Formats: sequence, structure tokens, C-alpha cells
Amino acid sequence: MSELTLAGRRAVVTGGAKGIGAAISRAYARSGAKVAVWGRDRDALHAMGEEIDGVAVECDVTSTESVEQAVGTTLDLLGGIDVMVANAGRAGEGIAFEAVDDELWADVIDTNLSGVWRCIRSVVPTFKEQRHGKVIVMGSLASVVGMSRAPAYASAKAGLLGLSRSAAAALARYNVQVNTVLPGWVRTGMSAPELDNDAVRVRLEDRTIQKRTGSPEDLAGVCVYLGSSASDFHTGDVIRVDGGYLLA
Repeated sequence: MSELTLAGRRAVVTGGAKGIGAAISRAYARSGAKVAVWGRDRDALHAMGEEIDGVAVECDVTSTESVEQAVGTTLDLLGGIDVMVANAGRAGEGIAFEAVDDELWADVIDTNLSGVWRCIRSVVPTFKEQRHGKVIVMGSLASVVGMSRAPAYASAKAGLLGLSRSAAAALARYNVQVNTVLPGWVRTGMSAPELDNDAVRVRLEDRTIQKRTGSPEDLAGVCVYLGSSASDFHTGDVIRVDGGYLLA
């Protein structure tokens, strides 16, 4: 399909130098987009920027000032923004429910929920002016099933469902589409503690109808579609890419 291309599009991928974000950055570059990789790890950012012939932009999504500066830098370097992939986040708590204190709760919520809000809000003026745009929010199955040892993470990811639907409704008149992707169990640095535990991994694979965990590359295709003109009539949706985990 000729619509499944990102040729000429300028895309931001937050957390775009590692894990799922890195797979999306590579796929976007292969599909013709000019990519701005946002993140906090300077070395990883610049390595990814060189690999995909994109640009590296340092950004901390917990800071409004940092996000706004990153938007300005990206606009200067790429000449515009057409796609925002809000992927940056931090791992869940991994401790007993009652052991999550106020400071940890606030940090996880700020990064995984408020950080996405800052990123979406930052591109709204550009999207309104040009009257087109794509927002892809990286959620989690934790928003659906919950996590007994990561209540703040699950709560933040659940909040993204309301945020993305609200953004879709608010921005539809400007020809902006907003959708959320829910990855299943995907091997990244964040999930390694669980997936490196053989007993846990086997249990997760048994519950997944494809009988395997995912790779970051398994998320790339749907994100290319959502960033392309093929998805121009697709908004306010939640797309699971979980190997059938929730069907088991």
C-alpha cells in the first residue's frame, strides 16, 4: 500500500534510543521519516541519531521546560513535526503494594503519565497550525490487568487511556489522530528482571497464545501504520500487540 510510508514525515520518538523506542526509531527511518530521538542518555541518543541519520535531542519528560526546549530544537533541526511517539517511561516499582511511598508514587506517575501529557501538549500548537498530526502513545497491558507489585505504574498506564482518548476528541477537528498501543510482555531492559526469571517467563509464555514473549521489533509495524496516512480515519483507539496474552 502506497499509504504505508513515512516519506517526508518528521517524527519525534521519546525514549527513542533504547528498547521499544529504538525499534520504532529504526523502523521510522527505514520507512522514510526524518526522526528526532528524544531522551536523557546522551551517548545512546547520539549513537542512535548517527545510526538512523536522524537527530538527537536531550529531553527529560518530567520537566515542562525541557520538553518545550526539545520541541523548539526539533522544529529548528527538522523544520516541523508531523508525528509524536510518546514512548518514554520508567519501570514499575517491583515492591510490595504497601511499600510504595509518596515519593516513589509521584515519580512513577510523573514520568509515565504526566510526561506523556507534556509531550502531547507541546506539539498541539504545531499540529493545530498545520492542521494535521499523529500521536502514538505507548501504553501497557498493566492498564488492563493491573500489577500487584507496581500499582503506580499500572495506574499511570491506565491514565494514558483516558489521556489519549481525550486528546483524540480534542484534536480531531484539526485532523490529528491519537491512538494508544498496548505492548504485551516484550524483552527490554525494563522487563529483563521478570523475563530473566525462568519460572516467570515460562508462566507468561504459557498464558500468551503465541507461546512466546515479544521483541521490540514486534511493536514497530503498528507504529509505522499509525504514523502514516493509512491511519487517517483511525483515532481514539487502543491496539493490543500482545501475542494474544489477554485472550488466554
